[in-house]
Amino acid sequence: MIPKKNIPRAIKKALAQPEYAFSNLFHRVIASIYYHLYDGISYAPETVSLFLTYKCNLRCFMCGQWGEEGIFKSYSPSTLKDLISLDDVGALVRELKRYKTNFTLFGGEPMLHPHWLEIVHLIKKNGLRCNIVTNGTFVGKYAKAIINSKLDEIIFSLDGPEEIHDKIRRVPNTFNRTINGFKKLKALKEQKKTKRPLVNINTTINELNYKYLEEIIEIARDIGAKM
Repeated sequence: MIPKKNIPRAIKKALAQPEYAFSNLFHRVIASIYYHLYDGISYAPETVSLFLTYKCNLRCFMCGQWGEEGIFKSYSPSTLKDLISLDDVGALVRELKRYKTNFTLFGGEPMLHPHWLEIVHLIKKNGLRCNIVTNGTFVGKYAKAIINSKLDEIIFSLDGPEEIHDKIRRVPNTFNRTINGFKKLKALKEQKKTKRPLVNINTTINELNYKYLEEIIEIARDIGAKM
């Protein structure tokens, strides 16, 4: 059940993405029926998250992967080179296609996977929803390809205005690179008269950015993120 305080947000999201909302509702109803009819055996997953790569081009201080206490720092070079294969993704997509399972791509930085766009095309070709969670630094580079891929949604990290964002990311010019990329994406979407991909933000509130939340909202609105 949705908590009462989250109902307005859920309604707003459903109005923005009616097909997605209906699909999720249908899936949850079927899952509930399946659970009760088959002695607690679960239905197919509503969403599958694919971890594409350990690699990341940023070193955000609070990140549990590559930050100050990041676990990936202790991994061997051979482990860090591991990538999910296109064949494995294809097999999974074909298996779950009939259940209309949603796919979310993440990492590391998923756009560092050499075949991430092919993975998006594969998922979309099979009629399934595909989202990506990214730091946003490669959106400008791939803006045209992203729109052509029919990717449904981009969720990217925005943690403050320029100085704060770059301080958290610990790589110079990250803010400008990211924001300019999303402005390019927004312009291309307007040019092609398409709403896809939808853009949403993730913000990790911490001691460096908690005073800048209103600015973060304004920046997000300026690049076309859904608020």
